[in-house]
Order: sequence, then C-alpha cells, then structure tokens
Amino acid sequence: GHPQDAEDFVNVTQRNRIEFIDHNVDDLLNKSVKTQFDAFSQGFHMICGGKILDSFHPDELQCLVEGNEDYDFEEFEKNTIYMGVYHHRRKIINF
Repeated sequence: GHPQDAEDFVNVTQRNRIEFIDHNVDDLLNKSVKTQFDAFSQGFHMICGGKILDSFHPDELQCLVEGNEDYDFEEFEKNTIYMGVYHHRRKIINF
C-alpha cells in the first residue's frame, strides 16, 4: 500500500534504488491486483485446469486468455452452414 507515517517513507539512495524499484513494481503489478488475479486464476483452473494446461505453449495460453483481435469474417462465412430459416443474406446474419 501507500505509506501512512513518516517512518514508512524510504530515502532512495544509489545503494537501495534497485530494491526500491523492485518493491514498488511488486506492489503495483502483483500485490495491488492479488485479489482479482486469485479469482481469475481459480476460475481459469476450474475450466482449463489439470493436465490440459501442460499441452499448451506459453504463447498459446496467452492467445487463449487474451483472445484474437483479427478475425477473417470471409473465412467464417465460407465455413458456415446455415440451417432452417437462416441464410447468408439475412439481416441478422450480416449485422
């Protein structure tokens, strides 16, 4: 958290600057989001946990979590089978 008292403040020197930076980075990137990350991690492992995770490379897991920003909708359309009252020209399909 943030310092509350004067004794919580640290004078940054050449000697302790790396430790100071490491501590602040840890606070910002880890401790400040621990509750949210723990909830995400629990849900993720509930759905994708176990040995299945061992079959992914880190970049594949990153794609799984982040999703994809570039979709080829023409490719989707070529590989879509419309059934019943739906067809490729329906307004709802082209929305």
